[in-house]
Amino acid sequence: MQTYNWFKLFIISIFVTCFCASASLVAADEDLKSEIAELKRRLLELEDRQNSEAEKSNAIAAEVEKNRISSLIPEKAALKSEFGLGPAASSVYRVKQGLSIGGYGEGSYTNFLGSDRRDQTDLQRLITYVGYKFSDSILFNSEIEFEHGTTDGIGGEDGDSAGEVSVEFAYLDFLLSDEANARVGNVLIPLGFVNEIHEPPYFHGVQRPFLERTIIPSTFRENGVGLFGKLGSEVEYRTYFVNGLRASRFEDSGIREGRQSGNRALFEDFAWTGRVDYTPEEISGLTLGGATFLG
Repeated sequence: MQTYNWFKLFIISIFVTCFCASASLVAADEDLKSEIAELKRRLLELEDRQNSEAEKSNAIAAEVEKNRISSLIPEKAALKSEFGLGPAASSVYRVKQGLSIGGYGEGSYTNFLGSDRRDQTDLQRLITYVGYKFSDSILFNSEIEFEHGTTDGIGGEDGDSAGEVSVEFAYLDFLLSDEANARVGNVLIPLGFVNEIHEPPYFHGVQRPFLERTIIPSTFRENGVGLFGKLGSEVEYRTYFVNGLRASRFEDSGIREGRQSGNRALFEDFAWTGRVDYTPEEISGLTLGGATFLG
């Protein structure tokens, strides 16, 4: 009987031991599952963080590339005049920073009726505007003109007329405020309408008007320095001190040949030119103004 009790006690102890071991294994298995779940959660968080960082890096790279390109290529904008210049010549004022390139071409065919002159066609002008905006307050603007197709003397009625290559203007602007800005270089004299806005769509007829070719010798430009700006939204002005005309070159037909145009210009005597324009907002398309050249 005593032996039976010992055997029974032995069996019970084995059962208890197995049960405890099983319970320990179950607990260990639960802990392992929890650790695996935690590791999966951390892995997913790490992947999400990496994806987020990659998206941020791509966004930053795209923005840098956009800024780099936009600094070289101007954004498209509606053409309008800035400070008296033609719309294409004004393009450098509309870029945020960097290079600006524009231009136009002008050609014609002339049929002479009731005349001994022979008909002709002419590539009158090919214009290139090159500007560079260094910052919000400093820019360079220029116009280079190629006239009559070539500089060789193979054109015209007698076959010996040559074209020209000329700098029509080249200046630096220092943009200080709406009311007062400084300009220095080879500047357009602000007389008449065509001398500053001489792009073909902005004057009537095939040729520039006779007044603006003979009386006002367009394109009339000289070396000088001056101020320009806007007084409110309706008044605009430009004023320069420039080299004077060379009166020894005047002809019976006018003062055109007296222009020095920045070509080793004599500056013994200077001239002053100024212009004021009033554009009332109430009357669309109307501009009233006046200009002078004294020298």
